[in-house]
Amino acid sequence: MKKFKLKFIIPMVIFFQLPACLGGIGDECKNDSDCRSGLVCFIPQVEICGGEWQKGTCRRPCKTDNDCRDCEADSDCSGPVCVMGGACFEEPPPIISCDASSDTITEDIRPDQIPDIKTEDEKTLDVEVEREIPEDCFTRDLTPHECNLQNQFENILKATSFRVGENGHPGSGLNLDNNIATCSPGANQNPPLCSDGIDNAMALLGIMGNPSLDIAITDGTMNILIQLSGFNDSGCPFYVDFLKGILISGTPGCVNEPDCTYAVSTDSFDSQNCFPISFVGNAFMDGNRLTAGGEEFIYYFDAIVVGLHIVIPVLRPEIEAQIEFEGNIPKKITGILGGYIKEEDFIGAFESIPEENYPPGISKDDIIQLWKNAYSSGQIEKDMDLDNDGTAESSSIGILFEAIPVLVHGIS
Repeated sequence: MKKFKLKFIIPMVIFFQLPACLGGIGDECKNDSDCRSGLVCFIPQVEICGGEWQKGTCRRPCKTDNDCRDCEADSDCSGPVCVMGGACFEEPPPIISCDASSDTITEDIRPDQIPDIKTEDEKTLDVEVEREIPEDCFTRDLTPHECNLQNQFENILKATSFRVGENGHPGSGLNLDNNIATCSPGANQNPPLCSDGIDNAMALLGIMGNPSLDIAITDGTMNILIQLSGFNDSGCPFYVDFLKGILISGTPGCVNEPDCTYAVSTDSFDSQNCFPISFVGNAFMDGNRLTAGGEEFIYYFDAIVVGLHIVIPVLRPEIEAQIEFEGNIPKKITGILGGYIKEEDFIGAFESIPEENYPPGISKDDIIQLWKNAYSSGQIEKDMDLDNDGTAESSSIGILFEAIPVLVHGIS
């Protein structure tokens, strides 16, 4: 097996949080730097009457190139609107048009479903339907609305294990590209470090970070709560929410002690919309098997590496898990969350931490160069081209987790 040389392993944890001033989804912005990592600032290119431009807000990036078409006039806006910064409206946006004679603005709301846009010549819109979804399914409102957090938690479990796969064999990741012939890392090594189509190019992150993650989960430094929001087995999609827990009573890290109780941290939620910052939708049950995922979601991975707490956006997250039940109540979930991490986001997580927050004797520049060398040497392979420019810029990751129910009371 290929061995990875490590320069630094520090048995300490320094917590770092994203600056509070960075905008979440729906927050006003002037450019991408005003938004949290993984989000972009968009300003519509459609001019409103009188030469006034709409305010910029933070949004998730486009799903595909087809979603990002330039628009210069209302007639160009027959589908998702492309905006400055390369971002698209996720929900049906209003079509804004001007009546030159009266200098007024009219708004027409788009249909609830926006299908992929065909060419102008085709003038047809198609919607792919993969599942027959019941009509009365609950859908989370992702548009900005009044924030009124309530203690309405359901089917919530606490992670008892949360770590990155350390190779590319089954059990350490998912087949994210649906190609059984490709895997990562180390497909060309002898013997190979991966097999069976498993994609986990970030295995080195597991080797370096898992010891600290294991300690943080066990001693209660990090409490990861997993909520199955809208959980059902009737064919309706639901959500897998990842929340931050705060211990109210019990032993740090406890799960099944009689007095073990947690609250959900307000840091878990978007300040404008009240929905969780990290969640994966399109969740469905097939017997005891749970699947979830989609290009429109972003999972923010809290990792501890070289004594530093970093937050890394995982794009195109997918979840495959098995759930054990007692009656109709989930009693244990065992699964893998897979997705892709851009090199610039990973390196940027370390660059965003001030020099003074690095462990004594550890140089920020050395740590950053260490990871850059891991990419350039192929220890971290870039196995996905998310922006379709012909060059892979992202690396697959597999995050293994187990969770069992805990008592959750309130928000703190």
